[in-house]
Amino acid sequence: MMQGEDALEGPPTKDAEAGMTADLTKDQESFYDGFTTDFFSANEALKVAEVQRQEALELCR
Repeated sequence: MMQGEDALEGPPTKDAEAGMTADLTKDQESFYDGFTTDFFSANEALKVAEVQRQEALELCR
């Protein structure tokens, strides 16, 4: 599966993956904070309790 015009929600592009790797390498704590927020959000709203997001952050350490 690749992201494309007919699959806009597909896996990240190679450029997006490279950007994520660079962000992770630069500042892991900030990367994981943003990643978990984005992962557990829809329509710009967090869809889990903050305590659950914090538990996911702990798994990243």
